[in-house]
Amino acid sequence: MASSLNPCGPNTPISRTMSRLRLDLPVLMVWGDRDPLGGPDVARAVTSMIPEARLELLPAAHVPSLGHPDRVAKLLSDFVRAD
Repeated sequence: MASSLNPCGPNTPISRTMSRLRLDLPVLMVWGDRDPLGGPDVARAVTSMIPEARLELLPAAHVPSLGHPDRVAKLLSDFVRAD
């Protein structure tokens, strides 16, 4: 599993961090497919560790909302209205 910046420190494996994180609600992951902290494989791995998570990969780097503000706004709006 890849390492990345996370609440447990910069070199802590994501799998170890996620094992401590328990989310019992729907989660929308909006991830850039060229994120230097982890690409699509990392995004899918992290998303798979959250029971009610949905992943949206966008053609972007670390902050997809900067390059796609309207698309991210629609994703968020649709997500919060869905439940």
